[in-house]
Amino acid sequence: MEQTKLSPLQVRKFTTLFAHFDTNGDGVLTEADFRQQAQRIQQSFGWSSDEKRTRWLFEGRSELFQRLASGADKDRDGTVTLAEFLRYFERQLLAYRAAGVASPWLVSSCRDLIELIDQDGSRAISVNEYGRLLSAMGSDADPEATFARLDRNHDGKLTLDELIELSLEFMTSEDPEAPGNFFFCGKV
Repeated sequence: MEQTKLSPLQVRKFTTLFAHFDTNGDGVLTEADFRQQAQRIQQSFGWSSDEKRTRWLFEGRSELFQRLASGADKDRDGTVTLAEFLRYFERQLLAYRAAGVASPWLVSSCRDLIELIDQDGSRAISVNEYGRLLSAMGSDADPEATFARLDRNHDGKLTLDELIELSLEFMTSEDPEAPGNFFFCGKV
């Protein structure tokens, strides 16, 4: 793999995230991986295929892959390798450090996540909703223990601001125990 400006911890975190996105385990990300992930989420939450939320989920996962591929798939072969994925997030991290604020894409992604999995209408993510998401991501992490780590103010929910903070911490933190490192996959 070519040299990166990411730290070893960041490489480990992004590699773990890549593995969770690579639903068929073939070492590259394709739109099919993101559609498979959408199917897992649909099944985890028990949504029927004709629900508006399900259609929005599949469209959103397809858009997410297209955004990723447009920035990461440098050889334009329709796949994103781990090396391309790492370079993409290296650029995202550099852009964040230069701007000092979360990108509109990150904020939008966090907002979409809440809208997608908020089953109780709280406009936040509860421990049960988070547990279903972890399961759909293929994580074997303990959802209650992980959620307790993420929920810094112990109010039983993760709001949009908290999701943005956790996402940025995932990208930037050099502390292996930082809560944000556990948000996406339940473990580093």
